[in-house]
Amino acid sequence: MSATVTAHPNGRTEQGSAFHPDDIGGARLVFVNMRVGSILVRYARQRVVTRVFGIPEENQSLLVTITLLGTAATVVGGVVVRLLPRPSGTDLAMGSAVFNTGLRGLAGPPAGHIPLAGALIAGAVLVHSLRPAAAESVREIRRLAHGSRAMVGRVRSFLH
Repeated sequence: MSATVTAHPNGRTEQGSAFHPDDIGGARLVFVNMRVGSILVRYARQRVVTRVFGIPEENQSLLVTITLLGTAATVVGGVVVRLLPRPSGTDLAMGSAVFNTGLRGLAGPPAGHIPLAGALIAGAVLVHSLRPAAAESVREIRRLAHGSRAMVGRVRSFLH
């Protein structure tokens, strides 16, 4: 709690304190908000597990909850897969022909003489749309590699 002197560009000086009580109040507010949110999420999780699986709240742990929710997700995934239609070979051939014709229509008459022009156009559009995500992934991998090299260097310097 030392006094600080702040100089303004217009020559005026202002004396203040390095300690601001509002800073602690803001940090405390964030902590309280996070704690209340955590309590509400835990309560909702316990209610869902009790209602769906019939396990009382006092017998629940995070491991039990994760196991039960994973089991439920597996069952729901199996039901969804069974409900999805499975196209036959003829359906796939007709769909790809319509798709190819549609993409050729977008490319214009010159694309009519190029075999698999629709597939070529679809591939180009797909690659173009995935390029930003791939570039960001490469940047993230480089950042992680740089961070791990720095961490290994710090550990080595600490050990030696």
